[in-house]
Amino acid sequence: MRYIIIFLLFNLFSFGQSKIKTYNEHISFANKIEAETFAKEDIKNNSIFIYLKIGWGPMVYNTDKDFETKYNIQFNDEGCTGSKFSIYYNFIIYAHLSKNFGKKWEKEIRKDVIGFKEWKKTNK
Repeated sequence: MRYIIIFLLFNLFSFGQSKIKTYNEHISFANKIEAETFAKEDIKNNSIFIYLKIGWGPMVYNTDKDFETKYNIQFNDEGCTGSKFSIYYNFIIYAHLSKNFGKKWEKEIRKDVIGFKEWKKTNK
């Protein structure tokens, strides 16, 4: 019985979803213009994210932390039910990275971030 209580308490306090307070926690309810506005506000507030849509299980690579630290950005996995407008948020962030870091970041970013391939085709 004691082990069941410990197990339940452990599960209660170890919920794996992080709750980051920022504009972009509402991206799932945003339209294109709002998503772009959220991105510009996040850049201004130095609280920048790049959205991923991984699926049912989070994937973290060894290089993620290095990229996040180097470019002052956090990867945010939307899971399998992400917003269709997060691509527009990411487009603004990609333009910001290009403006500030040139093309160097493009070789280092995860290739599964939302909209990167589409953005790269139009921004050669």
